[in-house]
Amino acid sequence: MKKNIFVLFIILITVSVFAKPKNIILVIGDGMGFNHLKIANYYEKGRWGKQIYQKFPVKLAMSTWSNTNGSYDKDIAWESYEYLQSGFTDSAAAITAMTTGVKTDNTKLNYNPNGEKLTPIGDHVVNSGKALGVVTTVPFPHATPAGILTSMEYRKDYHQIGQNMIFDSKATVIMSGGSPDYRKKKQTKYIGPTEFWNWLKEEETTYNERQVQDIDGDGQPDPWSFVTLKDDFLALQKGDTPKRVIGVNVSVKNGQQTRKGDRKANPYVVPFQEDVPSLQEMTAAAINILDEDEDGFFLMIEGGAIDYTGHYQEPGRLVEEMDDFNNTIEYINDWVKKNSNWKETLVIVTADHECGCVWGPSNAKKQEFNKVKYNGKGKLPGFVFNSSDHTNSLVPFYAKGSDAKRFKKLIKGKDKHRGKYIDNTDLGRTLRELLN
Repeated sequence: MKKNIFVLFIILITVSVFAKPKNIILVIGDGMGFNHLKIANYYEKGRWGKQIYQKFPVKLAMSTWSNTNGSYDKDIAWESYEYLQSGFTDSAAAITAMTTGVKTDNTKLNYNPNGEKLTPIGDHVVNSGKALGVVTTVPFPHATPAGILTSMEYRKDYHQIGQNMIFDSKATVIMSGGSPDYRKKKQTKYIGPTEFWNWLKEEETTYNERQVQDIDGDGQPDPWSFVTLKDDFLALQKGDTPKRVIGVNVSVKNGQQTRKGDRKANPYVVPFQEDVPSLQEMTAAAINILDEDEDGFFLMIEGGAIDYTGHYQEPGRLVEEMDDFNNTIEYINDWVKKNSNWKETLVIVTADHECGCVWGPSNAKKQEFNKVKYNGKGKLPGFVFNSSDHTNSLVPFYAKGSDAKRFKKLIKGKDKHRGKYIDNTDLGRTLRELLN
């Protein structure tokens, strides 16, 4: 009897050690650095460290450099802005590293520096039996969502990328911004051409001899159910859902970030475009669709417009996009507690790179790393954009749930201001291990 109990104990221990997460939710703030997070904390919470994910048990930083630019030197990084502004990744190289574990050149999407094609992580997801989804505030052929589902040597081949995502992937959910019907100029720059966009709304299975995938193994191609209106997204948050959904909301490009009005105004001064769903609302719809799969799901969620607030130096909209991002993670946290548990679900919150070289008010010529100024809860903090492009800064990395502690074993160094950090390739390799 004692021997049987001992054997059962060993089996239980083995299962607990080697069990892999049923659900993996990867939340990426495109362009989000530590100071973006501080700005949001000051505005929303009145102090640092109050976001739900800042209480996750794994709290690290992450380096993001690409093969194009070379390295992160934790000592030189704090000497001047010049180093940070000259050696940065783009989103294509970043998502490649974050999901394949391979550094590549800027503009390459799941191709290595030698031009060899890499397998998108989405293929590993569906091979593991899990449902697959991507949600973003930007058009879905953009680098980060595309990097989950397809490979392309040049990230700006948007039409080819978008069609690959629709026809070659076995994704269950794709949701994004940027409906061509609401763009006045270059309507189908991102999602197109016009014939493809019109076809997508018809919910057919074949376009120009390309056929959508069979995602349930019944031998029949599964068409995409198309949604674009906010009420349609909201309706998907509860109850029965279609087998697979492509949702492209009615924003011009990047959700609320590209709405009309003063782009330099303080947060929430310019009224929101009421018919555009938030990232949180799209996420709720996506999870309701994906969690029908008994084997679990992999969902990548991108706050894609945080990046654009840095490129266009929009302080108020930076706060708004960070608010939406943080609200989304609040929703995910509640969903795990109510509908899953932290033993079967892994949630990772991070960024692909920093954008804007955001620091507190300073003399730009001196390139001072001044702290963001707290001006009171609900008031815009004091900060400046020192660049309109990406930087090579470390970005935040948080994780909680099944296998989260793996990341604590991958430390590459200790930065004097950001603490212990991993590299984005560590994330990519770990995700592959958890899916294989």
